[in-house]
Amino acid sequence: MADADDLSNNAPIDAPLSRRAKLGFGALILSIIIVIAGVFFYAFSLFTAPAPITNSALQERLEAARMSEDVADNLTDNQTAEAELAEMDESLSAEEEMADMDGDGVLDFTGPDYRYYAFEMPFVSNLADSKKLLTLELSLLIKRPAFFVDGALEDLMKLAPAMRSQILSYLITLKPDMLQTRAHRQELARNIRLLLNQYLQADSQDDEDGILEVQILKMVVA
Repeated sequence: MADADDLSNNAPIDAPLSRRAKLGFGALILSIIIVIAGVFFYAFSLFTAPAPITNSALQERLEAARMSEDVADNLTDNQTAEAELAEMDESLSAEEEMADMDGDGVLDFTGPDYRYYAFEMPFVSNLADSKKLLTLELSLLIKRPAFFVDGALEDLMKLAPAMRSQILSYLITLKPDMLQTRAHRQELARNIRLLLNQYLQADSQDDEDGILEVQILKMVVA
């Protein structure tokens, strides 16, 4: 009975001592973790911090070269203003290179440009009062403001079949003795030009309207 009483008296004393041991062990682990974290943070700060400048002369140069925020802002504003002025100069230069050449109130690029159009197929026609045939290869020259010359050439190509019909109708009226000399050849080119400009309703006084020149590339009467 005495042993049983001793065991019953010791049991409630051992339980609180065990809980205090657990709390102490947990506090020790937590302290170790805090110490390791502190050492790691210190080492990280030490390695990432910029190295101090020990040279006083170098420090003074760096301070003198460092711009304040106001100076940097002013410099940026000046650069922006210079860029805007440059863009204005470019736009003014572009306007100076343009002029209202046709009087329609729209600025055109100055300086005429030229384009050639050669008929793909030769003209073959009978001649009046003769059994001879005329074979003719032609090209057309146009002159327009540079900005519009390509569009004018495209329009001319669309009208090529109609112009071909006009030319053939004229060629069949010619006689062999009208195609013998160089002067006849030049007159033929002029007449074809007048014929086409009349068909195109072009202003004969304006070099930049209609056909500027008709060139005979090949002419054979046989």
